[in-house]
Amino acid sequence: MPETNPTAEYRQLGESGLRESVPIFGGMTVGNSKWSHNIPRENLVTMTKAFFFVPSGPSTLSMLRPDLLHTKEYVNQGVLSRAALFNQVDASLWRLRTSYIDVLQIHTFDPTTSFAETMKALHDLVQGGKMRYLGAANVRAWQFAEMQRVTELNGWAPSVSVQVEYSPLYRVDVSGPPFDKWRRESDNKIIERVEELAQKKGWSMAQAALAWVAAGVTAPITGANTPARLSESITTGKGLSEEEL
Repeated sequence: MPETNPTAEYRQLGESGLRESVPIFGGMTVGNSKWSHNIPRENLVTMTKAFFFVPSGPSTLSMLRPDLLHTKEYVNQGVLSRAALFNQVDASLWRLRTSYIDVLQIHTFDPTTSFAETMKALHDLVQGGKMRYLGAANVRAWQFAEMQRVTELNGWAPSVSVQVEYSPLYRVDVSGPPFDKWRRESDNKIIERVEELAQKKGWSMAQAALAWVAAGVTAPITGANTPARLSESITTGKGLSEEEL
């Protein structure tokens, strides 16, 4: 059984001075406009992304409807142009009911906008106090390297983090629908190994997998949708040896 009120560990994010919890709570699939809390803003680290527009209703999945960017309702609301980034950040601040974002990540590479335009816009948003740190997700190594080169040449705010898919079962050579992961024979062996390790440690399989991930990155991002699962995902004090890794 997971602890009722476990205490999260905090780690430094990249070369920045910002410290974030382990794990990071991913809130993409949970939330309600009626929720409220009394947590002081300075005790929260808010991370969000920019690239895909936010549709007016839940029936539209923006990543599957790039054609809507050419309509009057969503023009300049998506991708990484200066206009779109300013619009997206302002909209995020309004939805999150906050005056600043701690870490803003670009969600993916934008082939329609120059690196210089994107990075200058992000730098100006940092300078304007709308966010404090920059990061990226779902980008190739050369794309991230070029982003950093442009910022270094111009003295602009650099990215301090990269979010990638990372788990014991992660692999890139997958065919089929984008949201399906076909299980291979090697996957079954990994699952058996995780189960064996969990039983040995007296942990859940989720905790064994998260401990493995936490050994290789600053912090895993979990999508817990119940208080019990959130508590279970806090693996403070649960480490793996070199042999177990």
